[in-house]
Amino acid sequence: QGLVTFSRRQTVRRRPLDLSVFIAKLGSRLQRVVPAGVELRVTPASQHIRVLADASSLEQVVIHLVMNACEAMPHGGIVALETRLVRNAPAGAPEGLPTGTYVCLSVSDTGVGIDPGLVGQIFEPFFTTKDTASGLGLAVVWGVVKQHGGRVEVINQPGRGTTFRVYLPAEDRMTLEAVADN
Repeated sequence: QGLVTFSRRQTVRRRPLDLSVFIAKLGSRLQRVVPAGVELRVTPASQHIRVLADASSLEQVVIHLVMNACEAMPHGGIVALETRLVRNAPAGAPEGLPTGTYVCLSVSDTGVGIDPGLVGQIFEPFFTTKDTASGLGLAVVWGVVKQHGGRVEVINQPGRGTTFRVYLPAEDRMTLEAVADN
């Protein structure tokens, strides 16, 4: 399944999805699977923000990112999962992100960070630093996000943690109106 997703051959069924509601529900389910010593903080945007997306594919993205974050904190720490609305491509946004309105889903941890020499490889299929992993988790994240017309940004602070920001195009009038009100 991971290879099919990465190669973008998986059929996706995009439907309007309120990412704030989606993250709140998924966050409550994830609370039950995060290891002891890890605190999961879920902060959905206060407004309803919608994307046109396949819910099961986005669920895979969030689960992979949260589980990777937990593994980066062998002695515990904090994983923060949040959504927010972003107008235009923000400064420092991923290369190739056109100007527009986006929903940003971010997963941050207070873990060990990523070896700077490895950051360029983390989305490659089968790349892993773990003995028991397949190396498909972040490749799946990259494939799903690309398939949804988005981009992934990695902010790495060795010894202090990592943040993955997923930018997805905002897809409906209600979300775009919320941006205009800000």
